Amino acid sequence: MANASITFQRSGNISTCTLTGMHPQILTISQTKILPLIKLFSRSYFLVGGTAIALQIGHRRSIDFDLFRNGTIDHKKIADILRKKRMKYELIFKNEDGYHCRIDEVKLTFFSFPNSMAHPVKFDGYISMPGLLDLGAMEAFAFSRRGKWKDYVDMYFLLRDHYSFREIATRAEELFSPEFSSKLFRTQLSYFGDIDYSETIEYVTTAPTDSEIKSFLSKAATEPF
Repeated sequence: MANASITFQRSGNISTCTLTGMHPQILTISQTKILPLIKLFSRSYFLVGGTAIALQIGHRRSIDFDLFRNGTIDHKKIADILRKKRMKYELIFKNEDGYHCRIDEVKLTFFSFPNSMAHPVKFDGYISMPGLLDLGAMEAFAFSRRGKWKDYVDMYFLLRDHYSFREIATRAEELFSPEFSSKLFRTQLSYFGDIDYSETIEYVTTAPTDSEIKSFLSKAATEPF
C-alpha cells in the first residue's frame, strides 16, 4: 500500500492533509496489467474521475483510466507509445480534445483539460492525481453534463465520509466559475429521473442500497450554502 501526502488549495490558502494509503484493490486485473503503460504517460498526464476517487477512498471498482492534461493532445505520440509497448488496443474515437481507446475491457481516455489543476497525490509511482476535494469538485461539475449512477455513488461517499456540500460546491466554483452553478448542482443532486444505470457498480466496501443513496443525496442537497 502506497502512502500519499495531499496538498490542495482551498479558498486561497494552502492546506495539507495526509491519507494513510491508496486502495489498489479497486482495480481490475486488466487495469493492474497496464499500470506500467500508464506510468509512461505520467510526465504529461494526471489521473482523474471515478478511478482516482476510488483509489483514494476504496469504495468501488472502477474499470477505466481517465488521463487529463492542461495542454493539447498529441494523437500520434499516444499511438506510437501504444504500438511500441505492443499493446492490442481498439481506437474508439479521437478529436481535437481527446483520444479514446480500449485495451481489453479497460477504457483509456486522454483528454485536454482547459483548467489548471494541481495533482500532488502519487499512486505508487505510476501516476499522480488531484486531491480528493478537487476530484469531488470535478464530479460536481460533471453532473451538469451527464447523469450516470456511478457519479451519484461517488458523490454519496464523498459527502457522507469526507466533505460537506458547501465544501465541494465552493471548490467547484473556484475551479470552474462561471460555468459551474451551485444552484444547478443542488437540483441535479436530488433529481433521479433520467439516470444512466448501464454500468454495474461493484462495491468493495459495505454496499448502500440505491434508496439509501438517493435519500442521503436529497437531504445533502437541502444543506444551507
